[in-house]
Amino acid sequence: MADKLLEETKQEWIQSHLEHWGAWVFSGLDFESRMNMIAKWMMSADPSRIAVPVREMCDDELGLVISSVIGYCIKNPCPQDYKYLEAKYVYGLSVYAIAKYQWEKDKSISRNGWYKRISESIHSSEWVIAKFFDLAIKNHKNADKLQKFAFNV
Repeated sequence: MADKLLEETKQEWIQSHLEHWGAWVFSGLDFESRMNMIAKWMMSADPSRIAVPVREMCDDELGLVISSVIGYCIKNPCPQDYKYLEAKYVYGLSVYAIAKYQWEKDKSISRNGWYKRISESIHSSEWVIAKFFDLAIKNHKNADKLQKFAFNV
């Protein structure tokens, strides 16, 4: 695991892009059609009670690049690692919340064990994404437009 750690600046860079990607993915989810009748009625009765936090998100082109990197490098080979990334960046759950959920499903591993496992999974995934995201930007058909998102020290 030690060889898969990113230096702090690159770690912050990729986490920032993943936060924006997560907000972009979340904005595309159709919750209106999934809401039950009572929730729709409550929103129509007092919409001020429902506060939807605004998250900064990336544009469609960058979102598609990040999604393709994640799909190719994480989702296809390691679906469970993708679930952890999705929980953290799309749904905004903490690593502790994800670990607690996993522990509720499988108590053969301690909660702390789940926390370590999920943290390592997310950090490894971030390392892989950072490595291939830079390459995807440089090889994209609109590389000159996306170059501002590449990692520059």
